[in-house]
Order: sequence, then C-alpha cells, then structure tokens
Amino acid sequence: MKLLVIEDDDKIITAISFSCKLGWPEVEIVSAKWGQEGIDLIETAKPDVVILDLGLPDMDGLEVIKNIRLFSKVPVLVLTVDVNETTVVQALELGANDYVFKPFRQMELLARIKRLYKERLETDTSSPVIFGGFTFDYSRRSLYFKDKAIDLRCIENEIIRKLIQESPLVVNYSSLAKSVWGDDFEGASNSLKVHIRHLREKIEGDPSNPKIILTKIGVGYQLIKP
Repeated sequence: MKLLVIEDDDKIITAISFSCKLGWPEVEIVSAKWGQEGIDLIETAKPDVVILDLGLPDMDGLEVIKNIRLFSKVPVLVLTVDVNETTVVQALELGANDYVFKPFRQMELLARIKRLYKERLETDTSSPVIFGGFTFDYSRRSLYFKDKAIDLRCIENEIIRKLIQESPLVVNYSSLAKSVWGDDFEGASNSLKVHIRHLREKIEGDPSNPKIILTKIGVGYQLIKP
C-alpha cells in the first residue's frame, strides 16, 4: 500500500510515518510539501490513499482536492487545524473522503487510512460494476453485454478496470501502463495499442470505427458508456 502525504510540516510527516511503522509497517510513504507537487505525484506515484493538509504554502487545500478530482478517484483524507464547519463541508463536497483535525490521535488516523484503503480495494475488485450496457466482473475477468459473457485476458482485464475507474476522463498512456504493469517501460504504449485493438474486436460493433474505447491522439484512451 502506498500513502501520499501532502503536508508542509516535517513534524506531521514524521508522526504519520511513525504511526505507520508501528501499526502498518508495509506502508510505503511518499510526501510533498507543495500542493502542485502533490497533484503531480498522484499521477506519477499512483498512491492508494492521500493525506492532505489544507494549509499549504503554494495553494489552498480545497483547490488541491478540486484538481485531484479532475483526473483521479484516489481516496483523500483531509488533515488540518481548520475546524470551521463550512470548510469541512466544502472539502467533502469537493470530493474528500474523510476529515481529521489536528492534533490527531495516531492510531485513529491509521484506522481511518486502513478503512479508506479497504473500501477502495472492495470497490475495485469485489462486486461487478455496471457501466452503461456492460457489467464488469473483475474477479471473473469478464464483461457481460446483453447477457453475453465476453472473456478477458489478464491485461485486458486491468485495462478495462482502469478505464472504468477513470471514466469519463482520459487515461494517459503512462498512467494506464503503470496501472497494468506497475511501470511505464519503453514500448508500453505500443503494447497498449495491441491490447486495445483486441478489446475493440471483442466489444465494438465496428472496431475500426470505435464508439466505446476512444483514442485521444498523443494523450491516451477514454472509455464511453455504450
């Protein structure tokens, strides 16, 4: 599990790291002291959960949440001294998943992080997902369309999961490669093109004129509800 902490106070980062070391030593922690740096790391480091301070030196934390939700559904836990109810409501309405006030209780914070991570895993892999006319069953590696089962290869399964998670946003080549293989290696974009072509042959009425998996030239792929 990878945790991104967007926080400009080294003492807070150290406290969070200590909590994880004691109660969840498998956690990998990456940190950013600037809002824009944190936004960029969500794209490159692919964290499973984000802890966000609202009082950052370069931009308001609420603006950070807004920017994150333009391209990612990663769980965001706000950690701040701001106890104003209006701020809490704004953060949650913008897409934050949880809110903890400073000073925080370390084991409680850890429990909340674990809950967000567990919920994300359950959302990703447990129950079939309804997407337009499709039902996607990740655990069975299958798409169902009009009661017809479409078997997916392992990589195709990962591609569909990522495209559904981010839809209707465009998933860039690098992000999709990292989601599928854990790395954006040389030749990954060409390999993705091959797998996308196979997927289109399985789900598109006319694979040469796709209506569901669209290519955004020079950027990546976008999944549209059928």
